[in-house]
Amino acid sequence: MGVQYNSMAQTTPPKNERPEAEDIILQWEAPKFIFYDKDVRWHSTVAVVAVAVVLVAIVAREQLVVPLWMIIPVIVICAGILMFQGVIKPALTNYAIGADGMHVNDEVHQYEQFRSFSIVAVGERAMLRLLPVQKLFLPISIILKGVDADDVREVLSQVLPEEEHEQTLTDRVSHFLRF
Repeated sequence: MGVQYNSMAQTTPPKNERPEAEDIILQWEAPKFIFYDKDVRWHSTVAVVAVAVVLVAIVAREQLVVPLWMIIPVIVICAGILMFQGVIKPALTNYAIGADGMHVNDEVHQYEQFRSFSIVAVGERAMLRLLPVQKLFLPISIILKGVDADDVREVLSQVLPEEEHEQTLTDRVSHFLRF
């Protein structure tokens, strides 16, 4: 199936205004991120690791630069945040590839903001990664659910170069923690 790039107007619609149907090339709805169910064992592991880090801090308190009374609450708070964030389920998000850029809900990301894209297999899912031109900005990761990855590749390759994705430390840690 050939997908044609529509090179119509390169303007961004005002916020809250939906893009015109003829400006949209591909459109889908998918969760904002991949959610992994975390059972009691996962939460127990986080708690045990937090307790182990607290014990190490207590044993090594003479070598610590920061007082122990500051470290323990930080460890407990971080473990609590990790457990809390682990149960939050993703909201469904509307995505569209348009003539003017990548649409994420009502926000438009112009193609000029990206230096390249890649399509990555994450388990059984495909994910689109848009790499920003500016070094300090994070890549945008989009789950390709309900849309063919080859169609996305065909359309985006007309406006952005495709790059091979190399797995980063953040990717490996997220996968390990099931985030």
